[in-house]
Amino acid sequence: MGAADIVIDAAAAAAGWLLLVAGLGKLRDRAEWMGRLAAYRLVPAPLLDAAALAVVLLELGAGAALACVLFPRVAGAVAALLFVVFALAMAVNLLRGRRDLDCGCGGAPEPISWRKVVLDLLLAGFLAARAAYAPPAWTPLPIAGGLLIFLLVSTAISLGGMAPPRLASRQDA
Repeated sequence: MGAADIVIDAAAAAAGWLLLVAGLGKLRDRAEWMGRLAAYRLVPAPLLDAAALAVVLLELGAGAALACVLFPRVAGAVAALLFVVFALAMAVNLLRGRRDLDCGCGGAPEPISWRKVVLDLLLAGFLAARAAYAPPAWTPLPIAGGLLIFLLVSTAISLGGMAPPRLASRQDA
């Protein structure tokens, strides 16, 4: 396994950790997740429970498999499909003019945006390409690398949200 393979597997593992955290967040507060999903107005009410459960199970399954570098083709394909569905759900609502919806990405509430649509499509493309790539021999290095990438990005995002407010410059008269 070359350095490029390790980097690709580590990036896929980081995407897996992202899906795991999002799925666990939805499990932790099922009522909030159901409300977010219903707010998108894409799933008929009788199918809402099944759709909500399916998303969580797919996030957790694909996330765990990617994070552990197991079944990379299947996990990558499922994760890519999830990110395409997420992007389409946001795009449909943005085209409807509904920008106030929470993305449901996990963590603090964030409104949907075209930026998130593009990011989800980029992740989907990467994971689809990864799924098409020959499965690697199992090694713990990508798992550790993926976890490290996820933790560094999460820490940077958290610290960015905690940055002290800028003070207005004072002009002495």
